[in-house]
Amino acid sequence: MLDWATARGYRDGLNPARCRGHLDKLLARPSKVADVEHHAALPFTEIGDFTLRLRDAQGYGARALEFAILTAARFWRG
Repeated sequence: MLDWATARGYRDGLNPARCRGHLDKLLARPSKVADVEHHAALPFTEIGDFTLRLRDAQGYGARALEFAILTAARFWRG
């Protein structure tokens, strides 16, 4: 998109997100990045009990997780 805008004259300069000559100096090489091990998913049949326990939990982390769950559930079209 930035290349398109530059070609059309809407902006000047190079794409600051280009990898070669720019981000490759800031980011680790893919061979140096550790593999990710994900947590197991919660079965959807248990989400009701989990959210009830989550509402009893204190702190911003619990509220943020509850918000993320509710937001994801809103956009899920299963």
